[in-house]
Amino acid sequence: MEENEPETMENSAPGEPGVSQQAELQPKPPVEAANISNTIVGAVRSQQASIESSAAGAVAAGNDVNVDGAVVAAMAAGNSATISNSGAGAVIVGGDADLSNSFINTLIVGGKAKVKGSFIALLFADKAELGDGTRVLLNTRQAIIFALVFGLASGSLSALLRRATRRR
Repeated sequence: MEENEPETMENSAPGEPGVSQQAELQPKPPVEAANISNTIVGAVRSQQASIESSAAGAVAAGNDVNVDGAVVAAMAAGNSATISNSGAGAVIVGGDADLSNSFINTLIVGGKAKVKGSFIALLFADKAELGDGTRVLLNTRQAIIFALVFGLASGSLSALLRRATRRR
């Protein structure tokens, strides 16, 4: 098969000769709105996404994402995100984020983060409004300081170990 030639697939029913058809392997365009409820999905790609009582591997929305009572491994919202009673691994939001009673591993917000009754391990936001019952392990400044100290310490330790092993 030539490099620029579309892949050919053979389709045939039992007893019928094979029919050859051309199928181009291109990604599907995102749907306008995805409403996911009481199900498990691998990936969601849309302009608007609403996920309720579900589990999703990855969610990418051009505009807004609303997550309620769900678990999401990774999420990116171009505009805003509302997350309540949910858990997520990495969340990137271009605009504002509103969280309540949720657990987020890493939250990166381009606008304002409004958080109430939630746990966030790493919070990167220009402005954050933390309500009652909210716990943030490392904010932006603390995470940068931790990364610098850890980087210097591990680099120094690595240099010392290399020097010690050369002398033997």
